[in-house]
Order: sequence, then structure tokens, then C-alpha cells
Amino acid sequence: MDASQLPILSVTELNTLVNEALGRMYVWVKGEVSGFKVSQNKWVTFDLKDEGSKINCFMSKYQLDQVVEDGMEIKVLGVPRVYVPYGKYSFTVQRVEPVGEGALRRAFELTKAKLEAEGVFDPAHKKPIPRFPRTIGLITSPEAAAYTDFLRILENRWRGVEVLVRPSLVQGNDAPGQIVAALEWFNKHQPVDVLVLTRGGGSMEDLMAFNSEQVCRAVYGSRIPVICGVGHERDTTLAELAADVRASTPSNAAERAVPDRAEILMQIGFTQKAMHEQLSKRVSTLRYEVQDRLGRMERATRRFMTAFDDLARRNQQAIDRMLEHYQQRLKQAAQLYESFNPKKVLKRGYAIARAANGKVITSMSQVKVGQALQTELVDGVVVSQVQEKGKRVTINDRLL
Repeated sequence: MDASQLPILSVTELNTLVNEALGRMYVWVKGEVSGFKVSQNKWVTFDLKDEGSKINCFMSKYQLDQVVEDGMEIKVLGVPRVYVPYGKYSFTVQRVEPVGEGALRRAFELTKAKLEAEGVFDPAHKKPIPRFPRTIGLITSPEAAAYTDFLRILENRWRGVEVLVRPSLVQGNDAPGQIVAALEWFNKHQPVDVLVLTRGGGSMEDLMAFNSEQVCRAVYGSRIPVICGVGHERDTTLAELAADVRASTPSNAAERAVPDRAEILMQIGFTQKAMHEQLSKRVSTLRYEVQDRLGRMERATRRFMTAFDDLARRNQQAIDRMLEHYQQRLKQAAQLYESFNPKKVLKRGYAIARAANGKVITSMSQVKVGQALQTELVDGVVVSQVQEKGKRVTINDRLL
């Protein structure tokens, strides 16, 4: 090589050339974290080291969806950079993932503690699942066994439910973003009665998407109730803890989403039987109450009629006594009246003197000498003329 033919570059030109060359090289880098720091709540810096070297890493906080701490083994995706003014070499990170079972477990525990402190797993926030949903939104991979298991159990338990599937990766680097997008799509554009997020079991690395902070926050923030069922009974992910209902498996997710038709029919039968028994019992009670009341009314009626008859008898006796009393008094009055009858008096030799106009004369001052008089006797009337008035009258020298 002829060195004289090589270009002469300035320091700035060299750093710029190196930065452009490195900027086209996306790579994964694995190492141990040290010096982890968040600045201004925006920027994240740390060193990634191994036994022989280390590199300074830089990223924005919003890109970090894992909890990271010093000593944790991670792998980072990004590009190497050279800061041109100083020629300083660093690595710009776009994604962080824990490496190894220990690191994954530690990341799980740190993320769980963080979300738990914020109330993401709080039971008070859990929304109830509708008893009889009409539409179900399903988020899973249609190629996975979880998809067919869910639909099979759903069909066996409760036919007629409309299932809207939003396909999503459930494993790998792109899974968290797709799951979050599916949750947001249902909440914004396709409201359903309940959402089901599910996948089969796997290793802790396989389940990383369901332990992702962004997936947990999307599940927690869903306005639609969420059932999350992952793997087998031993697998518990953070997304399940954030969901409104945790299901142990995809099949159990279907069991938690809809009731069992046979069980409902059995409950209806029990309810009908219980209602019939209660109704029969109530009718018997009412019949007894009616009969008891009728009996009491009948006894009361008999007592009333007896009292009424006694009262009527006593009233009749009182009326009879009153009639007898008044009849006696009437008889006495008739006798008294009869004793004052003028005809009776006339029979005893008395007479009634009347003037010509028929007016009874009771005093000598009512008559004059020469006045015509009518004297009523018991058997007729005598007409005479007054010749003399005096205290005593004699006829043929006989004093009357």
C-alpha cells in the first residue's frame, strides 16, 4: 500500500467517518450492568462489562420496559456510536432484556415490586366479569394450542358467544408491543364484554412478554374487564396479577369467561324446585290462616248472633212492658174521659142552658129577663123564656 495515496483526515472527519460506519451496525451485546443511573427522569446510562472489557451505554427512559439494577446480566440491542467532538465511544441502546434464569427472576421481582407499590395489582381495582357475556375479545396467537383449547372449551360450555380474535405474538421481542396494541384496539375501536389474553406455558424467558411492564400497565388500564391465562398452574406472570381475573390455563380462561350450560340448567332446575316448594309451603300456610280466620269469624258470628238474639228478646220484653204500661194509661185516660162526658152528667138530672146562639150559659150575668133559653136534657131540648133573675127560684111556691 502506498501511504502517500491515502487521504489525510482531520480528527473531526475521522470521528465522523467512524460514527457513520458504526451507526449501520445493529447488534446485540451481552454483559453485566454497573453504574446504572437515571438522569432528569429522562436519560438512562450504565456500563455493560464482561471479564475483559466494558462499554458505556445510553438510552431514553421511555424505551426501558424492564427494571434494571447493578449486577444484573442483560443483553441490549442497539448501535455503537462515537461522540464526534470528543471521540468518545459508547453504545446507544434501543431494547433491554435480562439474560439467564437468575436475571429474569430478579427482573421479575423488581418489576413486581414496582408495580405493586403503584397499586397495579390492587384487588380494589379489579372489575367484575359479566355473568353472561355476549362478545369476547381474544388476544393470542392463532397458531398456538392455547387458541384451539380456549375455543373448544368455550363451545362446550356456552354456545352462541361471539368471539373476536386479535392475533398477536405471545413470545419474542415484538410480543409486548403487539399485545399492548391489541388491548388498545379493543378499548378504542371494538368494545366487547370481556377480553381474554392467553398463551400456553413455557420457560421464564418464553413468558417475558407477559412480565413486561408495558403489558401490565395496558392490562391494568383497560376499561374492558380482562381475563389473563398463561401456561400451567405453576406459571404466574405479572400480567395475570394485573388482570381482573387470573386463569391458570387457556382452558381455565374459557371456564372463567362463560358459565357452564349444564350447571346453569341444573341451577334452574334446583331453583324451580325450591320455588315450587316455597310456593306450596306458602299456599299451605295461607290456607291454614284462611281457615283459622274463617273459624274465628264463625265463632264471633255465633257469639254476635247469640248476643243479638238476647238483646232482641230483652228489647221485645221492654217493648211489651211499655205497651202494657201505655195501654193501662190509655184505659185510665178513657175512663177519666168517660167520667167527664156531659151525657153522663145529664143522666144524673143535670141540664145545660144555652143562649139562642148555642153558647153555654154558666152565670146569671150572661142572661137577661125575657131572653130565650135552650135547656138541654138527657133526652132533648126545652125552649123557655127568662121571666125573673135571682138567687133562688120558686115554682108554684116551691123553693128550688
